[in-house]
Amino acid sequence: MLSVIDIIRALSLLIEEKFPDFPVVDRDLTEGFPRPCYFIDVEGLVTENLTNRLIKETADIEISFFAEDIYEGFLRLLEVNSELVGALTEPLPITDMNGETVAHVVFNDVRTEIIKADKSLTFSMTTELIQGVPDTDNHPLIDTVEFEVGVNK
Repeated sequence: MLSVIDIIRALSLLIEEKFPDFPVVDRDLTEGFPRPCYFIDVEGLVTENLTNRLIKETADIEISFFAEDIYEGFLRLLEVNSELVGALTEPLPITDMNGETVAHVVFNDVRTEIIKADKSLTFSMTTELIQGVPDTDNHPLIDTVEFEVGVNK
């Protein structure tokens, strides 16, 4: 089954391809970090059963970009904003370990905010992943039912 981890991987690949000058930082923001860089964070995750055969996972994802320093880089953040907003309007392919596309993810409620004072750019978005539950009990579903209709006297 796919999960928000697969969405984060696909986002990371997209960002690495489009913005190689922004390396990913995968540690907590409070620890300090090198600039320029970007972070991907999952702000909220809700998993629910839609039926006994379908699961929906809703994730609020935030991507933060930081320019090289707080005195320069505003123009570059504007470019990143424009390019990434354009890229996120298209369905993002999710690939398996062999590079084969297995799904596409769509982002809703994409919001951006640029804070000029610290030369940062934040993308906030929501995505929903709806998929079938894998059959773990090995009980096939009934696809044919045979019956006889009789009349009792």
